[in-house]
Parts: sequence; C-alpha cells; structure tokens
Amino acid sequence: MITRSNEVTPLVFGGALLGVVCFGLLVEISSRTNLMKWVYDHETLAAGVLGVLAAAVTALLILWQIRQQYKVVNDERERQLVATKSAMPLVIAGLHDISIKSFVTSLDMCKGRNISPELPELDPTYVEALKVCIEHSDQALQKSLSKFIREVQVQRSRLSRAISEYKPWPVYKVAQNQSQQNAIADKAARTKGGYLYSSALVVMMVDELWPQVGPLEGGKEIGSRASRIENLFIFQGKEPPENWPLFIGHFQRTADQFH
Repeated sequence: MITRSNEVTPLVFGGALLGVVCFGLLVEISSRTNLMKWVYDHETLAAGVLGVLAAAVTALLILWQIRQQYKVVNDERERQLVATKSAMPLVIAGLHDISIKSFVTSLDMCKGRNISPELPELDPTYVEALKVCIEHSDQALQKSLSKFIREVQVQRSRLSRAISEYKPWPVYKVAQNQSQQNAIADKAARTKGGYLYSSALVVMMVDELWPQVGPLEGGKEIGSRASRIENLFIFQGKEPPENWPLFIGHFQRTADQFH
C-alpha cells in the first residue's frame, strides 16, 4: 500500500482530473449528438459500455499505483544498499583482522605451541551490515554473502571446539616435529585440522568481499584461492609453505570449489 503523501496526492488528483475531463467530454458530446436519446433507447447496453470504461480506468489507475509502489521500494532499497556499502570498508577491515587472528591461532595450535588460545571476538555489527547488504542486493550478491556468513559460522564453531580441547605438545613432540621439518604438524593439519582449513578459507573469502561490496567494487578481480594460500602462510603465518605441503596441496585442490 502507498502511504506517503507525495505518492497518494498524484493518484487522488489524477483520478479526479480524469473524472472531470471525462464528464466534460460526455456533456459536450451529448449536446452535439443524439447520445442521450441513444442511451435512453439502449439503457442496458449503455450501462455495460460505461461499466467497461469504468473498469478500464480503474485498472489503469491500479497499474499506475503498483508501478509507483515498485519505484518507491526500489529507490528505498538502493538508498539502504548505498548507505550500508559506505560503511563496508570498516566492516571488511574488521573482518580481515579477525580472520587473520583466527588463522594464526589455528596455525599455532596445529604446531602444538605452548599457548592459551582464545577465539577472536566477532563484532555483531559486522554481521548485521552484511545482512543488510543481503536484504537489498541482487540474487548473485545475496548468494555470495550468505555463503560467506555460513562459512564464518562453521569456522568459528570448529575453532571454538578445537580451543576447548587444546593441549600443547610435550617438548619431545615439538622437537620431533622440528627434526622432521614440520611433517607431524602438516599431517595433523591435513587429517584433523578442519579448523585451520576453515580459518584459511575465511581469510580468502574476506579478501573477496572487496570487489563485491567494498570501494573496489567492479575493479580488478583478485586471484584464485589456490594462488593466494602460500602468501597467507608466508606473510601472515610467518611459515615457509614448503613446510606444509600436504595441507597447502589439499587446500589448492579444493578451496576454489566453494565459490
């Protein structure tokens, strides 16, 4: 239903003006022709014709009203989306920091380091901003953002459970892993490190938000996840990729299938 005065006013005055014009034309035609005599002679037919005309005018007014409704809804949707996207750089930056912390924590846990890991806190306003984008975006972006939110939930669930069960490795196991060039940690990450996989995947997906809803929207596309995983280990994990061949190989074969 149209409720705004600036939307109702044109409809009311338009209908009134149309009615006055039609009435004036009817009077003018009647004065110059034998229309009134014909109406009296064919009352049933005349009533039917007038009914059809009235229905046609009503239908046109309803269609115009529906068109105005769609225009108002689309305009409001666009305003909401623009307003939300204006804040997305801060949201994406915050999500990036959280995802990197989660990845580094996961990496430390896979190596059995003597730490007390904590799940990075997720600001609920970040998720709310993404939900607003979902509500006012096209279907392709809705699907992409919904998949991202779902993967974040999976990642945080896996990491939270792993943190609750975490126990640092004994000294001998740490030394053994070092002597084998991280083979023990790499194998564990490949077979039991679902939280590390999810954490790395979320980092990739956060980076992919920039061309979708960030200031780089419509700009140059970033590379595949397979091509970026080694840099994640080098620059964020401070780990040489060659020490994680099993995990990185598995990630490169599978991560891009989640698009």
